[in-house]
Amino acid sequence: LGELGACQAMMDTLTAFPNNPVICQEACSAVAALASCHPGNAQALQAAGADEVLGSTLRGANPTSPLFVAVLGALMSLASGNALAASRP
Repeated sequence: LGELGACQAMMDTLTAFPNNPVICQEACSAVAALASCHPGNAQALQAAGADEVLGSTLRGANPTSPLFVAVLGALMSLASGNALAASRP
């Protein structure tokens, strides 16, 4: 899916709907799924500005909300995907 533009689409969605917690939660879950164990997708998300977009989403989320948890999951998956990419020759 990443090769078909899903990574950029999720970043565009988070940017377009920053005040809709349901859409942001689902987009963050999709980011987590795209990045998890997929170094290419993690790199594509990084190139699409995932750090900045997810950071902004996290700052706007209530710390006790499902959205907050979804953003943390997306960040963890993104980090693990980038770590896998860095470990490959």
